[in-house]
Order: sequence, then C-alpha cells, then structure tokens
Amino acid sequence: MFKRFGLMIGLLVAFLVLAVPLAVNAEEEAYTESVYFEIFSRGPNHFEQLQVRATKQVDGNWRQTVVDYYYRTCFRNQCVTTDVTGVLYEDPDGLEVSNDLGWGSLDGHIGMPDGRTMQFHVVLPASEAGYWESGDYFIRNALLEGYILIDGAMAHDFSRLIIPNYYSESAYNFSDQWPGY
Repeated sequence: MFKRFGLMIGLLVAFLVLAVPLAVNAEEEAYTESVYFEIFSRGPNHFEQLQVRATKQVDGNWRQTVVDYYYRTCFRNQCVTTDVTGVLYEDPDGLEVSNDLGWGSLDGHIGMPDGRTMQFHVVLPASEAGYWESGDYFIRNALLEGYILIDGAMAHDFSRLIIPNYYSESAYNFSDQWPGY
C-alpha cells in the first residue's frame, strides 16, 4: 500500500516538475495593430474632413479594439463636428492587419453618445510593396474601400467618385510587430 502511495506521489512530483517550466515559458504574445484613414475635401462653399483610427491591443488572451472617429463638415459658415471614441462591440478581431501589412480591415460597430450605432465595413489593401518605420511602428500605405453606416444609413461611401476642387485621401496599416515578409 505504501509502495503504491509512494509511486503516485513520485509520479505527481515528476509531472509537476515537467509542467512548471512549460507554463513559465509559455508567455502570451502582446502587440498592437491599427488602421488609419483620412479624407479631406474642399470646394467653394464646403469643407469636409474625416479621420478614423482603429487600434487593437492584444496581451495574451485579452484583446480590445478602440475606434476614434472624427468628422467635420462645413457648408458656407455652418459647421457640424462629430467626435466619437468607442470600443468595438463584437469580437475585437473585427480589426485585423495581415502580418506583412498587405491589408487591414475594420468590420464592426460602436455606440455613439446620442444612442445611435456606427457600423464600419472598411478594407485597406496595401497600395505599395514597401513599408517604413516610425517610432515603434511598421507602416504601409493602403487604399481605402468600403463604407460607414450610422443607424443603418450610409454615412460615408468610399467607392464613390468625388471630384471637388481639392480632395486628398491617406490610408495606412500599421503594427508594432516586424512585418517579416
């Protein structure tokens, strides 16, 4: 009886000795990835600026995606500004950036302070082969495709052809992990 008990204790100790180094070495990954785009247009009587930055932070099993949305439009001297920051309701992986920064996407919704819902259905395929570094981030230029809805109604359609007097668009995928392609 004591031999069986001793054998069980010995097996348990051996298991714990082997399992502890595996648990200590299994550090979970921590990283940040993000998409950013900005549209600016101006005409004789109007001004429009849209900036969106969505950032996903990952630390082991914890993930959170925060979306910053800024929109300002002016017609003659009447201006309206919407500035909202919210957490992506669904799966935080609604924001994804490929390992080589070749594409990024934002698909999900956030709440607005007035109770409305803003839905993002945006894809940012890379527009060039290379990337550059800035601070802790690797960045790659991208194109902007898709749309944003507010309470189910079209707020911004990035497939439309806009030909105002002045128009510019910037879009980027970035991450603090080396793109390693």
